[in-house]
Amino acid sequence: MLRPLLLAVALWAGLAWAGCPPRCSCRGRIIQCPKQDLAGIHFHIPRDTEELWMSSNRISSLQAGAFRGLTRLTVLNLAHNELTYLPAGIFDELKNLRVLNLNNNKLKFLREGTFDRLPKLKVLHLHENQLRSLPEGCLDRLESLEGVHLHDNPWDCGSCTVLYLSHWLSQNTLKVKGAHWSTDPDAVRCSGGVRGVPGVPVRSVDTAALGGDSHCQLGAWGSCPDACSCVGNAVDCSYRGLPSVPAEIPVNTEVLWLNDNSIRNVSATALSKLSKLTRLYLSNNGLEELAPGSFDDLRRLEILRLGHNSLSTLPGGLLDRLAALQEVYLHNNPWGCGCGDDEAYLRRWVSRNAPRVKVFAGETYPDSARCAGDGSPLRSSGASCATGPAFNGSFFLG
Repeated sequence: MLRPLLLAVALWAGLAWAGCPPRCSCRGRIIQCPKQDLAGIHFHIPRDTEELWMSSNRISSLQAGAFRGLTRLTVLNLAHNELTYLPAGIFDELKNLRVLNLNNNKLKFLREGTFDRLPKLKVLHLHENQLRSLPEGCLDRLESLEGVHLHDNPWDCGSCTVLYLSHWLSQNTLKVKGAHWSTDPDAVRCSGGVRGVPGVPVRSVDTAALGGDSHCQLGAWGSCPDACSCVGNAVDCSYRGLPSVPAEIPVNTEVLWLNDNSIRNVSATALSKLSKLTRLYLSNNGLEELAPGSFDDLRRLEILRLGHNSLSTLPGGLLDRLAALQEVYLHNNPWGCGCGDDEAYLRRWVSRNAPRVKVFAGETYPDSARCAGDGSPLRSSGASCATGPAFNGSFFLG
């Protein structure tokens, strides 16, 4: 009687261990993989897993469907990694999740609906990221939420996009926790922007502080494109399968997400009305061409993301009018490194503006722009090109 029971236990243990991912330890239905220098979650996770601990690695991105089928998961810990964004629907199947830990990453934004399908979530850690605002309704469907950590993010209280968070904090003060789990809604503070004074509690910000109701009402300055979501002066058109830049983007838009679509080219007039734009995300589109002058009216643009596209050149002078530009992302494009005028323009611009060329979460890396073929740094190419008009410096004003 005892022998069959022992065999059954041994068999169960063997099967459980067989499902344990490499470089992880497993106990029951708990998988622990902290501090393993993992760059991603590239292994199978058993569907009956109840807890997944992936903290203190170097995970910079999650594949869509990484947690598909994990309906029994109650704890997901992704703290202390290098995540900069979360794919659409990444948590949608985690219907029994109770604890989600995303603190100490590099998250700069959350997309609409990120937490909408987590009805049992009780604890959410978002502190110590790079979040400047939350999308409208971001926390509204967390009906079981007991505690959320939002402190130590650079909340932008000079933008209308912070109003949703301000209102939510005011209405849910008991759910907002500080560094030691104590209730502390005023631990969520502005990085600046409210009359130039940093450190102001976010929940104290209202429309009056931002210039009045008319400034922050979308209807006052245009309608939201059908395929996009809008709040304040931010427009999110990412992951919509768009073949082109939407025609009716509100003229007061300051932040525009167009990443992860199918936009192959940008015309000279597609962005011409967006003179207040400060951040433009065009990565992951298969983008092949930017028309000459397509950025000429974006004098306030600070961040431009062009990474992970199919660009081989930029038109001469394309970046020269971007006087406020602080960060440009050019990595993972098949840049041409020949002797043509456009190729020479970008080569010289990168050389002269090396501190502005960024990668990942804002690290300076001018050699992230590389030549198609041999992968050599773009700014070091062209040694065999004869000196001519492309190299006389006349239009290299970057």
